[in-house]
Amino acid sequence: MLYKMNVVVMGTSGYPKLLSANNTKCEYIASGLHEAGCKVSIMDGLFGTKGEKRRVYGISGNGIKYCILPRKFKALSGFLNIPLVFRFLRDQKEKGGINHIILSTGYFPIYVMLVIIGRLSGYSLSVHITEWDLGMNYKRQIDKLNARILDRWYGSLVSLILPISHFLEEKSERFHKPVFLLPVLGSFSRISDVSEVQPHFTYCGHIGYLLRNKLVLEAFKKVLEQNHDARLVLVLSGNEQNFRDIESLLKKEMLEEFVYVKSQLPQKELFALYDSSIALLVPLDPNNLQDKARFSQKIAEYLTSKRPIITSAAGEIPYYFKDNENGVIVPFTSDGYCQGMLRVLNNRAKSDEIGLEGFKTGSKYFDYIKVGEQLAQVIYKVYTK
Repeated sequence: MLYKMNVVVMGTSGYPKLLSANNTKCEYIASGLHEAGCKVSIMDGLFGTKGEKRRVYGISGNGIKYCILPRKFKALSGFLNIPLVFRFLRDQKEKGGINHIILSTGYFPIYVMLVIIGRLSGYSLSVHITEWDLGMNYKRQIDKLNARILDRWYGSLVSLILPISHFLEEKSERFHKPVFLLPVLGSFSRISDVSEVQPHFTYCGHIGYLLRNKLVLEAFKKVLEQNHDARLVLVLSGNEQNFRDIESLLKKEMLEEFVYVKSQLPQKELFALYDSSIALLVPLDPNNLQDKARFSQKIAEYLTSKRPIITSAAGEIPYYFKDNENGVIVPFTSDGYCQGMLRVLNNRAKSDEIGLEGFKTGSKYFDYIKVGEQLAQVIYKVYTK
């Protein structure tokens, strides 16, 4: 069934110019709805995109219309962009049809402002919840206050709640609103250009995590003691000082020869790296509240490569993965991850099998086309109820 609806996905930053996990997540949501027959567009959050002096309209390579908002003055941009948001919503609106906005959370006053703008523009609203703000380790009192208010009210202001995890799904039930579990998404129909797997592991993330928690590097050092041919590729984001710090750390640990640091890779090159990896690392701490609440977008992307993921039984992992079947599930320790890496290195046939089963799991639960059709059906039912 094709759903003739107009849906605006809001909350990106510089899409499609900038590559980020959030932008990718929103793109897959929009693309899935587009495949289901919806008219779909993607729009920046109210604060706009750093470096942009004026609004930018266009159509992405996936056929999705987008709107990048300017950020002239960071503190004031949220107000200066209000007329631009009204105008974009008005231009996209289907008269006499179903018009819907998928919001992201953030600062509560901005969230409320977007709800008001959406309702005044004649749109129904849902919110995609990807973080449990009360579980964040905020230092500023204003951020702690915002988390408390947001947690209390986010579900009261919309018609539909879209949590990314079972943890957040349970937290959302108290609002007594329709809830649809919207997990991480990926494209499971993409074709790999890689013909040979290399003995390297890949980790993607922010440098700050590696500097705070050296588990990945410590585990890899232990792997090298038993397999000198192993390599580790780090695809990292961060500022210049972060990169200097990680270079110093690798030098101190005498790992420069065995660890390759990359950043800002084009999507095609990134997927080729995944496809050529012996396994992909997703370190998750079962005792960390945010790891319980979140669901990393990278997991869906990793699964499309048909290579095994090495991770821990935290958050969403036990709902979808079993050790030695469709994933390599290990204790959250350097010894645990070392043993997981050695398992895939020492048994290539089994690692290939696990990777293929992981791909099948992803295709069943995280395919953006399948989930997009389900989401379109839910929005339609909520609107016409």
